Amino acid sequence: MLFHPNETIRKSICMCIPRIVPHFKEKSKEYLEDNQRLFVSSQNPEELRGAAYAIAGLYKGLGLNILINDNQFLKSVHEECARSKSAPERKLGALYLYETLAFT
Repeated sequence: MLFHPNETIRKSICMCIPRIVPHFKEKSKEYLEDNQRLFVSSQNPEELRGAAYAIAGLYKGLGLNILINDNQFLKSVHEECARSKSAPERKLGALYLYETLAFT
């Protein structure tokens, strides 16, 4: 979703997502699932970063309840980051997600 190479553009779009999510709740949940799948499967740092920004914006727009109900995704990301034998791209992706969640 947010694969543009410019970081400023990614951040700007990420900040706009929460404002439009309430108008498209069901479609937003689909986008969230799509970006989560991409986040888990991708090895490309640009895709990981873009998916992380999209996930963070969607989480903020969908509200705290979705974050609580979607605990399994965040738990798996945390475990991946903490695992010592995890691929560096996976750890980097987890850190991207934490960074973007803190940013939003």
